[in-house]
Amino acid sequence: MSDDLEQGVLQILPLFKTYFLETAGRISNAPIKNVEFVESQSSSYRGRGGTLLISDVTYNAIIDEDSFFPLTTKIAIKFAQSLKSAIKEMKNSMLLENKYSSHPSFGTPRILFASTNEPIILLYEGVDGINYDECTVVPNKAYYAGKLLAILHGANVQPVDDLLYQNYVRKIVQYFAMTGMEKEISLAMGEAFNRIKGLSSGAVIHSDFHQSNVMLTISADISEVLKVYVIDPEFMTSGHYDRMEDVGTFFGNQALIEFGQTGAVSSTLNDIHIFLRGYNEFLANSPMKLSLNKIYPKGLPLAFFIALWSLLDALDFVMTRTEGNSMDHPDVVVRINFALFCLRDEELERLSQMKFS
Repeated sequence: MSDDLEQGVLQILPLFKTYFLETAGRISNAPIKNVEFVESQSSSYRGRGGTLLISDVTYNAIIDEDSFFPLTTKIAIKFAQSLKSAIKEMKNSMLLENKYSSHPSFGTPRILFASTNEPIILLYEGVDGINYDECTVVPNKAYYAGKLLAILHGANVQPVDDLLYQNYVRKIVQYFAMTGMEKEISLAMGEAFNRIKGLSSGAVIHSDFHQSNVMLTISADISEVLKVYVIDPEFMTSGHYDRMEDVGTFFGNQALIEFGQTGAVSSTLNDIHIFLRGYNEFLANSPMKLSLNKIYPKGLPLAFFIALWSLLDALDFVMTRTEGNSMDHPDVVVRINFALFCLRDEELERLSQMKFS
């Protein structure tokens, strides 16, 4: 990381001095009079809601003029886009803390302090973990991610607002009219959409449930998952959104990459199967004794939501990453073809019709 960024981090840290004083006092069990920040080592991530820095901060905990000891504490610093978005993220974070409070193997990083003056910053506790999409050696990681999402969604169901997704499809078709594929996309998406019409499968959804927003803390010998975290809850949405929308977002990019490499998505479907097993296990153990089959009697709308993710990603690619909004860019074309593949894939359909106990 650049020296300029690290200097910027060191300039920000005094805003959160109280947290480091409390942390040092708790670790040392001694009265800490002051802390002096020495250095930071940071990684920067650009997300939908702003920039996130993961920093290992080294500082001296000062007991008196002649006595101090060095400490290193991991923190996450979120630069929010606005005060409104920061307040929403704080509320959502507290809601998630409450959801996971009775599930100690799952959680979300706590917001420790906030600065509501420019720059608007949220300070999160640091998590010693690995991003889901970077963790290639943990068995059954998809199972734990599935249970993590099920707890977030909860076992209470509500009607889905069909109009939300009808409008999504209509706008997508309008944008792709210039490709000559609008009729093909419209028919395929319309048929898949019928599976969610009239359902009570709605939930509070994360709305940005990418694999990079799930972190796992694992044992030293990589034999077990110790804790699973969900991060970046700014866009969590309370309303009549279908819970499978988060599943489509979670596996969309993984399936797209596999499709580009092999022309199929068999490996991703195996992970989705494991994920849904963890998800359904939470539902089955809830007081309502629910199951995915009860919520989705016509089958899971996986194809619709993975295709929806892909088409929306194609539009984002057109608008932000191509010159002249080029619809014929290869990366746009592959996303359209991938969406149509998902809507017709027999293997994905079999998974959508599987039975859960």
